[in-house]
Amino acid sequence: MGPSIAELVAAVGDRATQVTATGTEGPPVQEVHMLFSLQAPPPPVPGALWVLPPLVDLSSPRLDTLILELGRNGAAGLAVAGTVSESTRLLAARFGLALVAVAPEAVDAVVRAWYRAVDESAVADLHRLSDLRSALFDAWLSSPDLETYLDAAGRVVGGRVGLSLPGEPDPGPDPHRARHTAGIPWGKGKGASLWIDLPKAMEPEAARALVRDISSLVAMRIDREAAPIESEIRLRGELLLELLVRDSPGGSAIRAAQRFGLDLGRRHLVALWDLDDFTSVARSPEMTEARILRLKQEVVERLERGARQHHRKVWVLPHSDEFVLIVESEGREPDSAAVRRTMQALQADLVATLARYGVPGISAGVGFAYPGSGGLRKSFEEAREALLVGQAQFGQGSVTHFRDLGIHRFLYGWVESPRSRHLAADFLRPLVAEDARSKADLMRTLRVYLEARGKSAAAQALGIHRNSLEYRLSRIEQLLGVDLGDPNALLVLQLLVRAMPDVRAAHEN
Repeated sequence: MGPSIAELVAAVGDRATQVTATGTEGPPVQEVHMLFSLQAPPPPVPGALWVLPPLVDLSSPRLDTLILELGRNGAAGLAVAGTVSESTRLLAARFGLALVAVAPEAVDAVVRAWYRAVDESAVADLHRLSDLRSALFDAWLSSPDLETYLDAAGRVVGGRVGLSLPGEPDPGPDPHRARHTAGIPWGKGKGASLWIDLPKAMEPEAARALVRDISSLVAMRIDREAAPIESEIRLRGELLLELLVRDSPGGSAIRAAQRFGLDLGRRHLVALWDLDDFTSVARSPEMTEARILRLKQEVVERLERGARQHHRKVWVLPHSDEFVLIVESEGREPDSAAVRRTMQALQADLVATLARYGVPGISAGVGFAYPGSGGLRKSFEEAREALLVGQAQFGQGSVTHFRDLGIHRFLYGWVESPRSRHLAADFLRPLVAEDARSKADLMRTLRVYLEARGKSAAAQALGIHRNSLEYRLSRIEQLLGVDLGDPNALLVLQLLVRAMPDVRAAHEN
């Protein structure tokens, strides 16, 4: 930080009687420099104490110009060999610049003493900074978690340290300390914002060094805490793929299932959970990798803890933004309505947790219970079908049992097939081209007509005259080469319209 002018004056020992100073409350002295002439302006060196040697004319008006220059540049003070006028002292005081008068015969000895004092202060500052950095690392080694380390780091530096994340409180800057902020530049914490309140008197270079050190240590701590979470999630995800992709589970899957206590010979039902709008949430700059891992960990823990209140044995296997909840079924097939109520209770419990991470909600699909690993895959397929059809029919935030789908489940295989989408896009391309050319909106006309089951209802829904509807339907028949009076043609068109990707999106919205 550097000694003050008063400390430098005291440092000259028995020569202090030959040194007087006014305005000693300026900035600390970082360097001492000699200035041999009033003609050339000194370079801007903040915190410098400049010394004018004997034989310099202190009555020259250029002395006031020099004081103006030093004041603007943030110098700590000016030492002169002799005395200066009252008006010059007042000018220096106005700029917060200390003026030091040294007896001409003592200038050499005093300047040497000042050089030594500034060097000793710089060395002491380095020792203090080194001790602080060592203490920060010791706190890092001894802290069991990130929150404990942030508190410990704040105590070490005599301030406060914290991470600023959406949904988590920021106490705001301390009015008695200087607020510094830094991003976590690497690792799982990349993108997080770190705030540090340091003593205002701390030297800027030392503050920058501490901020860099704390940022790096916090990044390492985040990585260290994320590693076991990531490992557990990866292990569960690998087990999920083994169970649901392979025809019969291999030895690694069996061993992994045994590790989790999952008996593959028993009856299980699957509930598939999907985070709503997670892709857009994950793209936001606030969602760091570590934050996503913590979100997944919390969802896994809450799902398992909540499900165990209703079922004795449950497991949650995460994959991307989906979570597979496996429930061991004891005895006869559980009532689907009761299972749905249980899942709705789990969903309600998750809402507050998801809101803290900016996730709007979560949807679920539930399958029936079946025995063995093959039954587990079958229940998973039913759960996925229930999830997708449920979201299409009831929107996001729905909890749908496979039994709830009714006749809609027979459309699932067709609508979700990539080949069906390709066939639909190819067959309906003439309508899309006509819409683009004439803005006729024939695709919407066809969809509304198929849903309305009558020309009058369709014309009313479209807000057009029945004659206009007749013209559009005739144009559709010409472009597609179909007869809208043929029931078989109507059935095929209904399937094609449902499979058409852009029409499906419009229909679901």
